[in-house]
Amino acid sequence: MTFRELRALIVIMKKLRGFTLVELMVVIAIAGLVLAFGMPALSPFIQNGRITTVTNDLISALYVARSEAIRMGSTGCVCPSNNPTAGADATCNATDNWEMGWISFLDNSTGNCTFDGGIDGGGTDVLLKVWDGSSYSDKMTVRATNDNNSINAVDYVRFNSRGATLTSGGVMQQGVFNICDSRGVADVNGKSVARGVQMTIAGSVKSTNRSSLITCP
Repeated sequence: MTFRELRALIVIMKKLRGFTLVELMVVIAIAGLVLAFGMPALSPFIQNGRITTVTNDLISALYVARSEAIRMGSTGCVCPSNNPTAGADATCNATDNWEMGWISFLDNSTGNCTFDGGIDGGGTDVLLKVWDGSSYSDKMTVRATNDNNSINAVDYVRFNSRGATLTSGGVMQQGVFNICDSRGVADVNGKSVARGVQMTIAGSVKSTNRSSLITCP
């Protein structure tokens, strides 16, 4: 091996050498500091992301129930459920706590928003959309508040074949679903970190962050 080749080999070996123990400990210490100071700053972004995800899915569940009720000339329902991913065994809960999840379906059987298991369960109802909130339920709440008429006392939202929100007894439904986390309303210049899903008697649905419209537990 010539001197030039030996010198080239030494240069290559220097480039390939690994970290020393001291260098590795320094890197770990720096990484720990970055995480310690950076994670609290990221927390609001994570919380906001959760609220946005839940809000969008609730709006989607209401939209699909309404649109399918109109399209099929049937009754569309959205109700809270503790087992939304159970398929034919999914059930509606008699509760105003929606954070565990919900199911959206066409009620072709009774018309009173009681899921009969659908085709897979030997029934006639059609399951349209489900939301499993089990991974979020300990971090946020999804509750309804009234606006002239209740949307939580009957434990479901029901759309007739014209897309209007009416209970099985013919009572008009309207109000706001409040999606909140541990920060509550946290009003800043009239805007809230929480979100509301407004529903009118005509069946229209939209999200809002106006603090005056949102109520958190």
